[in-house]
Amino acid sequence: MITRAALGCRLCWTITGAVFAMILIIESLILVPSARRFESEALRLLAVEAQGAVDAVLAPLAVARGAPDLRPALEPLVGRLHIRGLAALRADGSVAAAVGELLQTAARSLGGAVDPSPAILLRSEDGSRVEVSWRNDALGAAGFAARLDASHVRGALRAYVLRIAGLVALIVLVVTAGTMLVLHVLLLKPLMRLRESMRLAAQAPERASEYSVPSRRSDELGEMIVAHNSMLSRIVESIRRDREVAEARARILSHHDGLTGLPNRRSFLEHLSGRRAGDGAAPGVITVCIVNVVQLRRVNAAMGQQTGDRLLWEVGVRVSQAAGAGSFVAHLGAGRFAVARRSGDPAFDAAGFAERILRDAAGEYSIGGDSVAADLRVGISHAPCAACSPEELLNQAELALERAGAEDSGGYAFFENAMAEAAHERRSLSRALERAIGRDDELFLAYQAKASLSGDGMAFSGAEALLRWRHPERGLVRPDVFIALAEATGLILPLGEKVLRRACAQVRDWLERHGRSPRVAVNLSAHQFVAPGLVGLVAGVLRETGIPPALLELEVTESAAMRDAERAASRLHELHELGVCLAIDDFGTGYSSLNYLRRFALDTIKIDKSFVDDIGKDPNAEAICAAILGMARALGRHVVAEGVETEMQLAFLRSHGCDEIQGYLYARPEPAAEFERRFLQTHAALRVAR
Repeated sequence: MITRAALGCRLCWTITGAVFAMILIIESLILVPSARRFESEALRLLAVEAQGAVDAVLAPLAVARGAPDLRPALEPLVGRLHIRGLAALRADGSVAAAVGELLQTAARSLGGAVDPSPAILLRSEDGSRVEVSWRNDALGAAGFAARLDASHVRGALRAYVLRIAGLVALIVLVVTAGTMLVLHVLLLKPLMRLRESMRLAAQAPERASEYSVPSRRSDELGEMIVAHNSMLSRIVESIRRDREVAEARARILSHHDGLTGLPNRRSFLEHLSGRRAGDGAAPGVITVCIVNVVQLRRVNAAMGQQTGDRLLWEVGVRVSQAAGAGSFVAHLGAGRFAVARRSGDPAFDAAGFAERILRDAAGEYSIGGDSVAADLRVGISHAPCAACSPEELLNQAELALERAGAEDSGGYAFFENAMAEAAHERRSLSRALERAIGRDDELFLAYQAKASLSGDGMAFSGAEALLRWRHPERGLVRPDVFIALAEATGLILPLGEKVLRRACAQVRDWLERHGRSPRVAVNLSAHQFVAPGLVGLVAGVLRETGIPPALLELEVTESAAMRDAERAASRLHELHELGVCLAIDDFGTGYSSLNYLRRFALDTIKIDKSFVDDIGKDPNAEAICAAILGMARALGRHVVAEGVETEMQLAFLRSHGCDEIQGYLYARPEPAAEFERRFLQTHAALRVAR
């Protein structure tokens, strides 16, 4: 039985349609000549009947003697057997006797023919009349011609064609249905199973073999089904292998560093957990060393990331070799490696172990034809196996590494309990600072006045905004402590923005209440200076507060500007376009190039306090101050000396043409209210022009 699936099969309908069309064409080709033969035979029989009737009438006359008049004998035949006209012809073709309708072909009907069978000579355009002739030399006539009514032949032909067409249609339908049935049984059902198998396998390829198609066929379709089932099995096997490879790779990647091929931090901690448990061995001590490649960032910046990555790989190889058998070496990320060593001897020489690593792994490396120096620092934690958790051991080594980098310790340092206390203190202070940034009652600005030396005395000329923090429990926190903490923890950006907004708001307040305000300098940290949104931030604050840009001075440290001199020149130019004044702070302590200093859009150079402190004590410091002042005059830059505390320092700076001073000799940093009472309410004018 043909199912709905078979009736909906496009392929089956295509094949069946092709078979139907082919049979129809063949039957049509057969039907046309068959219809013609039927028509010819019907006309022939019509002529034979007419011939027979004439011969039957004339036969009795042939017995009589003489040549009888044929006309009376022929007249009764007209109207019978479809005869419409009849003529007896002589041998020369002339008409001996004629009855009924006139024949058009009587004169040429015999034409030398000798066949006594009737021949059709003419057929009317509509096929309703035919003229025939035949030989018959009875009664003195050479032959006869007759016009016959053939209109009934067309009806018979139509009926014949309809019968044949019906039969053809029946044959076509039977063959089509049979074809569809055969296709359904032999082709469609297997193909539908194949299609369903493919669909299910595509939805769940990991279970593709479950959708194989059973078959016992030995023909080509059976071979295709076997190949299909084999393909499904291979898909499942391939997916299984790929999953196993991916899982193995994931396990490797989750426990190993892709750059160096060494175990990663996770693997290192798992190893420490196993070592701490002892793995069934006797108790002992665990030594954890964190090895840091100090100048990796500089190598990446100067020689490219690829060189830095290659250096890390080479350092990893040397550290592994130096650590030796029994040590576990991992790459923690960036330029840091970790080494774990378990020893059953509590007196294990951890210092000697670290020194060996430094001796063998530090030094020159040849990378791509270039010589790269690797300066290493090692932080060491050393404890009994059961004394600390893996995280504690690693954190202790991290703290020791910070000490190794900050002190002249020979390249390595051991963890001490005081380090953990200091780290806890930093974390606590960092959280408190983060809270303070979001509040308005702990952080405040103090203002230190500057004095102009243009006259004989000192005249108030401006101020610098300095951030202070009054902790609710600790009291005033030293600026060098919390500023360094903010830079280390990333809080310097929101902190710097808070200082900038408060300083500009204070300038606006002074302008509204006093009609004047000094130019206020605000320090930019190195992180702020390179932040992408700095120029937009400054422009937005100026727009929000509405203060004249000339009343804001931004101070950038020399070291921050020279980290990337090209970028610094572009950033300073963008800030200068806003109309603010720009100063380079701590000048002389960094690596300034006079060429870049000339190109920087600077208004002011500030001599660092370290040089001012030694005026009158160190001739070299005096020479540096004099050189800076001379260079600034040559470049047309304004100069401010920081940290002026003695009359000797003031006299030296005045004699060498210093423009302004800032320091305790003139004024200490004061809260805004005290600064306002001292410098704004008692001065009729401010000297801010330069």
